[in-house]
Amino acid sequence: MDYSRIFQFQDFNRAKKKALSKAPEGLAEVGNAIFSWPPELHNNHPNGHPLIMSGLLAHEQKMSVMHFAIKRHFTSEEPIKSKERLIFQVGYRRFSACPIFSEHTVGNRQKYERFLPKDTSVVVATVYAPICFPPSSVLVFKENSSGLHALVATGTTLGSNPDRIVVKRAVLSGHPFKIINRTAVVRYMFSTERTFYGSSPWSCVPSGEEEVTSRNHWLQSIQWEILWSLGVGRGDWRVVEGVKRSVFIFS
Repeated sequence: MDYSRIFQFQDFNRAKKKALSKAPEGLAEVGNAIFSWPPELHNNHPNGHPLIMSGLLAHEQKMSVMHFAIKRHFTSEEPIKSKERLIFQVGYRRFSACPIFSEHTVGNRQKYERFLPKDTSVVVATVYAPICFPPSSVLVFKENSSGLHALVATGTTLGSNPDRIVVKRAVLSGHPFKIINRTAVVRYMFSTERTFYGSSPWSCVPSGEEEVTSRNHWLQSIQWEILWSLGVGRGDWRVVEGVKRSVFIFS
């Protein structure tokens, strides 16, 4: 699915409150007769299987980026990788997706997790899915080679937010070319400015035309800051603070 075609809320909590306030309209209770019944639905439905019918709230027919807070079920011991195809049961809906896992913390940037933790830690599973409002319960299954579904995780729905940042840890290396007081010129970090500004898995955000105001940490726990690009084709970048005369390793 094209990422530009997903739906994004201006205020998810307000949209949820408005959708739930209109839920009682057209509510069908047990024992009510349904007159608009498609004959094809009755003829094609297998005998002996229950038929579940449910209505949709506002926006629930649209696709977006959904986040689910899940934790591993105690019966599951098999490693589960990020981007591995799983089966999600969210409320009455069931669909398959390839989630990415990330930490469940309060900050605005969440660390990417390669595997679903084996302990009872809560992580966030992010998927493309139909919109559903909290507090819908979530069951996560994995299909075995025999076709059976094994329960691997349980949790609840957090909401929809395409702007949630999931940061993947990366290690950068460079060579100190020139050192003046607290400022240094580091070579061979990036080949072009496009490489740096385009991918940015280390969460460096360009401010203005050239200046970069992102902060990270050295491997030696010394804080540094990338200022701007100097050369073309050599990957020269000016950095400031905590300069050492050694090979630079960033994380």
